[in-house]
Amino acid sequence: MQGASSPRNRLRGFTLIEMVAVMAVTLILIALAAPSFRDLMRSQTIKNTSFNLVSSLVRARSEAVTRNANVTVQPVGGSWLNGWEIALADGTQISKSDAPSGITITGPASVTFNGNGAPTAVPAPFAVAAGDALADNQRCVRLNLSGRPQLKKGSCS
Repeated sequence: MQGASSPRNRLRGFTLIEMVAVMAVTLILIALAAPSFRDLMRSQTIKNTSFNLVSSLVRARSEAVTRNANVTVQPVGGSWLNGWEIALADGTQISKSDAPSGITITGPASVTFNGNGAPTAVPAPFAVAAGDALADNQRCVRLNLSGRPQLKKGSCS
């Protein structure tokens, strides 16, 4: 006859030591992955901000052609860090975009498209980056002579 302590009658499961070991290994792996995840999030935010800027420039150009009037993309409150707006020459706001926090945008004082869709002056490029981002994570937005925005990965040089 088998006793009460036979292997068949024992409860099955994990011991406390095994659970603590698994949790320790999991926490170590999470700690190793966190910096890479932060860099990925920063890179995606820079990319999305540059896409939003290009989209706004395309929309302003399209509005200028549609309305056969000057349309301006300008920073909110005089700084691209606050976002930007698309406005008509009389000040009527067409749309407004907010800039995400932690992203640095430098560019011209404003960009104005005439009724043909061309910029009234060839503006300086827009640089989109984060404070500590590598050059590979930066984006540069330039307007060609016809007013079409071009997005380039890397710094504006």
